[in-house]
Amino acid sequence: MGLPASKFSCLPCCAQPIADRDIPHCEKVAPEKGVFAVQAFVAGPKGQDLGRVRFICVSDTHGFHRKLQLPNDPDIIFLHCGDFSGGRSKGGDQAPPGLKGLQDFNDWLGTLPYKHRIIIGGNHELALPDEPKAASKVLSNATEYLHASQATIPGPNGTFLSVWGAPHRPKRGCCYKKNKFEVSVEERVSVYGAMPEGVHVVMTHGPPFGVRDEERAGHIGDEHMLDADCRAQPLVHCFGHVHPQRGASRLRHQ
Repeated sequence: MGLPASKFSCLPCCAQPIADRDIPHCEKVAPEKGVFAVQAFVAGPKGQDLGRVRFICVSDTHGFHRKLQLPNDPDIIFLHCGDFSGGRSKGGDQAPPGLKGLQDFNDWLGTLPYKHRIIIGGNHELALPDEPKAASKVLSNATEYLHASQATIPGPNGTFLSVWGAPHRPKRGCCYKKNKFEVSVEERVSVYGAMPEGVHVVMTHGPPFGVRDEERAGHIGDEHMLDADCRAQPLVHCFGHVHPQRGASRLRHQ
């Protein structure tokens, strides 16, 4: 690890470690009509195209999920990468906090037309139970709640798609009160070391190191998550957390 950095530079206890390693080579994807679209091809036996699957990847809605305008196609797979709990808009509007906010998010999930609604937590989910089964009961309208776990869902033409998700992030200091799922280096090494090779889609709340992870402090992404990506080589990795870095990039594996 390199020298710690933090936007609270006057408080060493709140410094977040920054990895001392090269930044991975990424290519930014330009939006089409305001939408960032990424296509990944999976070849079947003899190289034939097995069909198309569409995902919507959402993160950091902070209680304002009801303002989203989403397509009405039940075959789209809906992914939310955490921080759905209440926050405050730039205009000063306050979303429902705590358990009330979780209930509102769950009610909204139940109104969505999608057959598959896959959710992970984020660091703002302070009211969400730690135990995955208890969290799943709170988010009962999610078809899958992932916590260092994998879901397998039917794809086109008899295929199956694998989605692996984990909310775990690096720990920060005492000034960061929204610190759900922030864990030690040892736990992150264990969690991301279990990311299965060949998985199709990965969901995390925070970014891997060097991929849309830059804040004022520098690149704050998780280097162990990047190592897992390079080893498992998922087709798509969806994440959020760093709001200004919204978009899509292509990571070239060696």
